[in-house]
Amino acid sequence: MIPTTYSPQNKIILASYLIIFLLIIPKINLISIGDYWQGIRVENFISLLLLGLILNNPKNYKFSDDYKFLLFCSFIILSYTVGFINSISPDLLVFGRFIEYIIFVIFFSNSKLDYKKIIKFFKLLLIINFAVSLLQYFDVVGFISSRGYHAPDYGLWGSVGIFSGSWELSFITSVLYFIIYQNDKKKINIYLILTIIILFLAGTRGVIIPFFLSVFFLYVGKLKINFLHLIFLILLSVGFYFLTLKFLSLDIFVLLESFLRLVFFNQNMLQDLSILPNEYYSWAYRLTAWSDWANSFNTNIYTNIFGTGYTSIYYESFIIRILFANGIIGVLVLLILSLRIKFYMIFFLLLSGLSLDYVASFKMFIILFLYFKCIKFLEK
Repeated sequence: MIPTTYSPQNKIILASYLIIFLLIIPKINLISIGDYWQGIRVENFISLLLLGLILNNPKNYKFSDDYKFLLFCSFIILSYTVGFINSISPDLLVFGRFIEYIIFVIFFSNSKLDYKKIIKFFKLLLIINFAVSLLQYFDVVGFISSRGYHAPDYGLWGSVGIFSGSWELSFITSVLYFIIYQNDKKKINIYLILTIIILFLAGTRGVIIPFFLSVFFLYVGKLKINFLHLIFLILLSVGFYFLTLKFLSLDIFVLLESFLRLVFFNQNMLQDLSILPNEYYSWAYRLTAWSDWANSFNTNIYTNIFGTGYTSIYYESFIIRILFANGIIGVLVLLILSLRIKFYMIFFLLLSGLSLDYVASFKMFIILFLYFKCIKFLEK
């Protein structure tokens, strides 16, 4: 039962319950928006409520704790400005989502959270997702996404647990384990086993491979990033990524050439799907989607340097989003701001970011925010 008195302890409990609620609430549209399948949802109304609280008590909300996030958001506004000057149409829905992110960061960074209870809930959440994923594997239950309810059919999609997609389940489960490990300091336990089973039931290779490689770095040492580590990390990430593609019978050099041609020359060399082997379809469809953003990115030297702002909800890759939407400087700024993140985590985010877009998923954002807050709490 939630206490009714408004004591400091109750504020901690309410804030902790609220952020957990935001992580697990289903994506149910309350109000439709035009041609978008994403509508106005509960978290949007909550963000307006929190904004009202912040504006009503501005002295109680400081910006210092999460200055890196807010600094990069300022750069995002600059990218939008450059795109607007160059007549590139922005996606205002994504801009609104970033405003929401800023509101949540400011509110919860200035709210005391009960991290011990939150971590206990994370353990329970792993168990719940394990049970639901098994039921989905045996076609007993379906799931709810932005498009509505999906009936049980494991042949069409991997397990998604209580979330909205297999990629979301895989990513959030991986981060949950990282937090639990940092709290328990046990390398082999039931939560690692549950995490591995969930990842394989979800079947998201773009997360499975980064998770296992990141766990290796997590177990062998507590490294923090410096410049040399960062260069090594980038080279190693690219190497492992291409090594994985080799086992999928894909020509690494074709993928690399097609990407470079797209970025620098606006050429989609895999545009004709009728002559492509089946294993290239996924990459070819991504190139087709990226070609529009690459064209805007190459408008002039200013869009190359500062980006165009976000012109789409989904980029299918966090790396591609940052490169095209925030430009070369945006990539460098983000790398610099990431220098103090633990080695295993930056490795995980970099490698999984090749195929996942953290900005598009509200729940991915929430779990990343909680990860950094929990790690900071545990380090104290």
